[in-house]
Amino acid sequence: MRTKVRVIHGRLAESEPHRTSAIEAAYQHFRLDKQGSLVSPKTLRHYEWTIRPFLRWLDDEHPQVARFEQLGVDLVREYRAWVVAERLLLHAVRRR
Repeated sequence: MRTKVRVIHGRLAESEPHRTSAIEAAYQHFRLDKQGSLVSPKTLRHYEWTIRPFLRWLDDEHPQVARFEQLGVDLVREYRAWVVAERLLLHAVRRR
């Protein structure tokens, strides 16, 4: 199932099309739980800023991974290496 827009607390939490996997559903549940625990809006934004790029990368690079059981240490390391490479690329472009 694909989701286009999800609204939480009156603001857009995600506006890009993406699949709703068990991983995404678990994150949404976690976020709603934290929202119910009255964490600050800044904390909720930080969660979005942190997890959304990972979920997009996972969907782009490993669309077959949809459950936590499929997330291994090697996959997380691969994501971290990708983040570093993207930052280095961005830094190199800015220096030109």
